[in-house]
Amino acid sequence: MLRALSTVFIVLLSVCTFKVLADRDVLPQLRRLNLKDVLSPQEHHKQGKHNPDFDHDAFLGEDLAIEWRKLPTAEVKEKLRSVAF
Repeated sequence: MLRALSTVFIVLLSVCTFKVLADRDVLPQLRRLNLKDVLSPQEHHKQGKHNPDFDHDAFLGEDLAIEWRKLPTAEVKEKLRSVAF
């Protein structure tokens, strides 16, 4: 019984140690990462109004969103249905 508890304690101590070391190395890098720049170069709100182009860039990627902006609305809706379902 004591041997099993000792093993569990050592495993838990190891996991906690590795987590602290990983947090020390990874968290500062994640804090510097600005998700807005990753999702879209545009502002999500322009002059207090929602910018749907930001959502399109974030969902589709900037290149595909530019192509989809050129399509008729009915075709875009059909493509979105195929992506969503």
